[in-house]
Amino acid sequence: MPKNEPIYVRLDINYDGLQGPSHIAELHPVEEGQYCRIGRILELSDGEAISGGLFGEHAVNMTAMPAKIVPHPSTYEEYDGVKATTLSRDEFEAFWSEASVMLPALFKK
Repeated sequence: MPKNEPIYVRLDINYDGLQGPSHIAELHPVEEGQYCRIGRILELSDGEAISGGLFGEHAVNMTAMPAKIVPHPSTYEEYDGVKATTLSRDEFEAFWSEASVMLPALFKK
């Protein structure tokens, strides 16, 4: 995958047996290589249903605002309780399409 291509990933967090929110994100690698800039992100508070999202600077129902720069998915194995699953662009876009119905306010500028 070329360096400038977006990465699509699902993050599931389980800490001390407690399920945290899941996130589905479009990430853009930055020059440093070990970090990415968030393009778009969806939050699934129960790990299943879309409950929040971020598009540019516009957020709707996010539990917490994510950092603009995050670790590259290749480093996630270093973090306890974090499971990263690579998604295809089509898989991500299917979630994004669902979000347009579930969170119409996310798409209003």
